[in-house]
This record gives sequence, structure tokens and C-alpha cells, in this order.
Amino acid sequence: MADKNLALTPAQHDLWVGAIIGGLVIVVAVAALLTILVVLVRRIDKRVVMVRDSLKAAPPTPPTPPSSARPPSAWTPCSPRVSSTTCSWAGYSTR
Repeated sequence: MADKNLALTPAQHDLWVGAIIGGLVIVVAVAALLTILVVLVRRIDKRVVMVRDSLKAAPPTPPTPPSSARPPSAWTPCSPRVSSTTCSWAGYSTR
């Protein structure tokens, strides 16, 4: 009959038991982290599909003209030297 002790000292036996328990803890932690990662990736994928679908459903926006084709600013600055100057912005006057 084989010896169950396998010639390990009590200290060696305790180290082996600690290493096995530590390995199991690491395996469980990795499994939990991978599960969290899979859940987050699925959630991101669903939200990407939602955003894509909402962008496809939105009406297209007209292209923006180049800056040289844009009209000048609607702001008319005030001149402190000329009292008759009216300050205006998009049709609103400060007088």
C-alpha cells in the first residue's frame, strides 16, 4: 500500500495547500473579470447599434459651405468716437 504522506514535511504540505488555494482564487478572479468584460462588450455593442440606427433615421444635414462662401458676420461693432453709430447684432439695436 502506498504511503499517503508522500514524504512531505508539514511545512511543505502547508505550502502546497496554500499554493493550490491561491491558484483557485486566481482562476475564480480571472473568470469573474472575463464575465464582466463580456457583459460590458455586449452592452457597448447594443448601444452602438442604437446610435447607428438613430443616425440612419435622422434627416441628412446640408453640407457646410466653405468659409470663403459664408456671409460676413451680422455684428456691427460700436464706435466710441462716433456718437451716431448704432451697435447692432442680427437686426437688434442697442439704441
